Amino acid sequence: MAGAPEFAIDRDKKLANRWSREVVVLHLGVLALLSTLSLWLFHSLWLGGHPGSMLLLGEVADSSQQVWFLGFAAHSLQHLSSPFTSDLMYAGQGGFNALSQTSDLAVGYLLAPVTWMLGPIAASTVATFLAPVATGYAAFCCLRTMTSSPSGQILGATFYAFVPATLGPAQGGHLMVTLLVYPPMVLALFYDLLVTKRRSPRRIGILLGLATILQFFIGTEVLAMTAVVVVIGLLIAWALAPRGTEVPWHALGTAGGAAGILSGVVLAYPLWIALAGPQHVTGPAWPLVPYSAAHVGDLVGSVRTLHGLGYPGTGRNLNESYLGWAVLAVLAVSTLVWKRLAWVLALTGILTWTLTLGRAFASTSWWANLLPMRQLSRLPLFDAVIPQRFMLLEDLAVAALLALSIDGWLRFHRERTATTSTTFARLTRAGIVLVISLSLLPLAAGYRPLTASPVHEPWWFTHRSHTIPPSANVLVFPSINSMLWQASENFPFRLVGGYAIIPDRNGQSSTIGVRDPLDRFIANAENLAQGLQPLNQSELQDAQDSLRRRNVTHVVVLTKNFNAGYVASTMVALLGRAPTIDHRVMVWGDVAATLPRVVAPHAALAVDACALSHRRSASVAAACTATALGLS
Repeated sequence: MAGAPEFAIDRDKKLANRWSREVVVLHLGVLALLSTLSLWLFHSLWLGGHPGSMLLLGEVADSSQQVWFLGFAAHSLQHLSSPFTSDLMYAGQGGFNALSQTSDLAVGYLLAPVTWMLGPIAASTVATFLAPVATGYAAFCCLRTMTSSPSGQILGATFYAFVPATLGPAQGGHLMVTLLVYPPMVLALFYDLLVTKRRSPRRIGILLGLATILQFFIGTEVLAMTAVVVVIGLLIAWALAPRGTEVPWHALGTAGGAAGILSGVVLAYPLWIALAGPQHVTGPAWPLVPYSAAHVGDLVGSVRTLHGLGYPGTGRNLNESYLGWAVLAVLAVSTLVWKRLAWVLALTGILTWTLTLGRAFASTSWWANLLPMRQLSRLPLFDAVIPQRFMLLEDLAVAALLALSIDGWLRFHRERTATTSTTFARLTRAGIVLVISLSLLPLAAGYRPLTASPVHEPWWFTHRSHTIPPSANVLVFPSINSMLWQASENFPFRLVGGYAIIPDRNGQSSTIGVRDPLDRFIANAENLAQGLQPLNQSELQDAQDSLRRRNVTHVVVLTKNFNAGYVASTMVALLGRAPTIDHRVMVWGDVAATLPRVVAPHAALAVDACALSHRRSASVAAACTATALGLS
């Protein structure tokens, strides 16, 4: 019997090794499941034979902006230039502040090797595919710390990765609200701090600080929302704590202090850039967004209402607040087996949902004054939060409640079937998991693979854009699509226009209104298929002055646009000469040196007549205007 202890030790080691292998297989299985679902949803991005050949048919402007910022991050890293401010876009107007945008700098840096090798469109494709995988896996790791059933953990993680609030924005170029690893990390760290206590408070604080730094450079909107929900959750946990329970002030203070010092030191300068640096914006970034608040019915109504954000590509126009009656019914019944943690999460989720109701600034009703976002939106960073996006945090609470509900019912089952046969016990356990899983079917039925279209880069960009000096200020029409090509060609010149949030004369977001006639004309020409009004004589003179102030050196008009005739005719009047035609692309060089002091008399009448008659033929419209004004 002398070898019995050694035999026991060997047996324990083998058991530990087997368990470790099972854990590894479980994690790999979850990653495989999430990757398979993401590939199914986004497989159209890979059908072109190259990851940089397709773009999702969502919000084209925002998708182009996402590609541009991913390319910008890689470009700034390659040239060791500032990632916070630049004049590669809005040149001659002060450039832009990257931290006032949805710039996803952290994602751009992480995917810089992809951008350098395959281009920014490929980086966008990879990011779009990986975002729900990373989000779901972070939720899975979080739920592993809080629950015991792998089935519940997988179900909750899959739910959180692919709910409309996280999937819908993916096709609109909104990585900052699709890549959601931060909220599950914060939940897991606070659970460890207050419940399991496996790590020291100082270590938890350091991890929380690192996560906060990462999230700051992914997007401050989710960071601000998470901070609010953490405060709500801590207050509810304190209120529901058993009588006589001590509040762990020392642990909270130690963790909060470590996180605050670390993130404060690293983020002090970037935070100043965001709030008070060059080209920063005060007030709401998108003040005219009409879908800024949720509606009570959006929780159970799958079709997007006038109140809810929605994206047609998610299937039946699902709104971002949709959960469905089945999920709510399962959670309601599961209250019978919930413990205190579940109640804390449930009440936190309910209060978080009230934040999605928005600000209701236009309402004078008594109830509108009770909406928490009315007061919260007066704070820095929170004035740029779209209230309905608090669903991202509510959905995390729902995902955790689904996992905790499975745990609760399985625990209840074990207590009632301790003396039954093993086969019957296994069947009933599987039945519990199946019933709760089926509650997600109404949600899953609304999805279909998202649609992508081929990307066709104009010949001029691939063959001529690099002949322009990098220091040149180039006005390109159409402006938003040219961002895509500028990034694809690694920023051969600076773009006069663009699509980003810059301050107007009052320091507020330029999205409130276009600043001058030139910007308004270019924006309308790009966005309005019909109904575009030519500039009058006074507006033409203001537009010419804008070209002079911005030191525009080149003007390029890509003629494959419905309003290219209008734009070409207007540019002939502003620049005082006809363009050079290069493979059907109109180019004016040496603009700053040759720009007339005043617009030719009666230029507005000539543009109106020629553009109206030849709106679909840019070359004919330009020639007509040049002839009418007596220009060469």
